[in-house]
Amino acid sequence: MSWTITAKTVCLVTGASAGIGRETARGLAARGATVMVAGRNPQRTEEVTRELRRTTGNPRISHFVADFSSLDEVRRLAAAVKERHTALHVLINNAGVWHQRWQVSHDGFENTFAVNHLASFLLTRLLRDRLVASAPARVITVSSVLHRLARRIRFEDLNHRQGPSLYGLAPYVHSKLANLLFAAELARRLAGTGVTSNALHPGNVATSVVRDSRLLTLGIQVGRLFLRTPVQGARTTLFLATAPELDDVTGRYFADCRLRQPARAARDATTARRLWQVSRTLCGQGEPDERTTVPPAVADGALFDVTIRYREPVFARYAGLPVRTYEWQHQVRAADAADAERQGRAEFEVLRLASSVGWSRDIVEVRCQRVD
Repeated sequence: MSWTITAKTVCLVTGASAGIGRETARGLAARGATVMVAGRNPQRTEEVTRELRRTTGNPRISHFVADFSSLDEVRRLAAAVKERHTALHVLINNAGVWHQRWQVSHDGFENTFAVNHLASFLLTRLLRDRLVASAPARVITVSSVLHRLARRIRFEDLNHRQGPSLYGLAPYVHSKLANLLFAAELARRLAGTGVTSNALHPGNVATSVVRDSRLLTLGIQVGRLFLRTPVQGARTTLFLATAPELDDVTGRYFADCRLRQPARAARDATTARRLWQVSRTLCGQGEPDERTTVPPAVADGALFDVTIRYREPVFARYAGLPVRTYEWQHQVRAADAADAERQGRAEFEVLRLASSVGWSRDIVEVRCQRVD
């Protein structure tokens, strides 16, 4: 049956209290869908909900408040969505930030990565069963063409502690690459369920995503004549949410309502799988994955923090930099410290090979500490 938006089509749009998210919610409501608006600011989210009801004439618009810098709030949002509706047909992961300076999330992560990637990852996983039960359904993730500036996922430094970033650009482009890898891996894991997963670049839009940067906000104000409006920026998102011809299209990347090819780093299936597993760990989701079995011996083992101190002498000499010692941390379940060290070393090697260059790394020290 061809995809159609009706009053029975239940949609959730995150980051919908302003900008592209608000116009996406407006477009879905205008087409008659049942729309849930999720925003960070309580007053603004409620005001947007009332305004959308008034301007679209659609009373089936509700709202939730959730700060995506807190994974607990993401969990509460997922629970509230499930409680309010027995079905979910469209999930639009639109919420995003761009901080000028390094900020930490409620859970201790670099906040741009936490909001732009981890929150969407966790929310989608928590709503997965509801989406599958409601199939056909669609998951749409808003990325950016700026993902092309990120050559790889920095597994060894997801919190961007190892170097300065000009106006917060590095964490932002890194998170946008993560969005694409997540959308592609989600498509693979949802194959055959009737749920599709696609990502998009909305265009260069004048929005409040850079609200924490005075300089970038000034740039937005100056460049408004050359930037797209939020209405224009929402067009590709709405196309992915409503177009009947996309029934069987999944794992793809769009811009200007057309299929595009993302950067090579975004097409790396090995990196996508590693990012998925690492994201699960960071989000505290220890349960078996949809297509992953956990050996009983490991599942019943103790929890260990594995810390590996290492150097990259070849890279340092190539780049003309001093040889520094870095730390990489990982959490595993293992029978004992020796097993934890073995797993940690193996994971460390996988992540090294998954990087875009795979420089050799000299391990200086491995520390394993039991935490439960």
